[in-house]
Amino acid sequence: VVAIYTDDGMGSGAIINKEGHIVTNYHVTGDNEKVRVVFKPKNGVKATPTSIHEADVISIDPTRDLALVKPLFPPKSFKPIRFPKNFKFNDSLVSEEAHCIGHPEGYTWTYTKGIISQIRSQEQWSYYTDKFSSNLELSESEIDKELEASIWHIADVLQIDCSINPGNSGGPIMNSKGELLGINSNFIDGSQT
Repeated sequence: VVAIYTDDGMGSGAIINKEGHIVTNYHVTGDNEKVRVVFKPKNGVKATPTSIHEADVISIDPTRDLALVKPLFPPKSFKPIRFPKNFKFNDSLVSEEAHCIGHPEGYTWTYTKGIISQIRSQEQWSYYTDKFSSNLELSESEIDKELEASIWHIADVLQIDCSINPGNSGGPIMNSKGELLGINSNFIDGSQT
């Protein structure tokens, strides 16, 4: 699991192959062509200058809220996440354990555990600007402008009850074997779902 930094904020990501490709959320990378990736230091959780790597954003899928990132010079020793064999995205996953690692509110490499609460096919969600999601009184034209700036996403999703917050976005949802089931993308404010 890596931390991903842009000029606008931070998120998480998971290394998916031996070449060092990282999957994360599109809303983490945005339209940036380059991001900074921090690999977990051997000891502790504080980043050292040698753990920070420039990376190219090589592919984005705004609809599914996914991005693929490739560090220019990844460290020699890293371990890609494993994928489950014969994975089926169906109701049989409900009540299975869910394990998440990410960087909520900047608390790096934080682990939480829960269960898969439900499978949601073709779920739709959007991220709004801070201005829109605050309780400010906006005029009708300001609301229209904010809605135009928001991006709607649609994908099959796992509903989990792991505690996640801003900074967990793009981090892995894993099964009890540490295999990748999904990517943290969205949470409902004020809810434990």
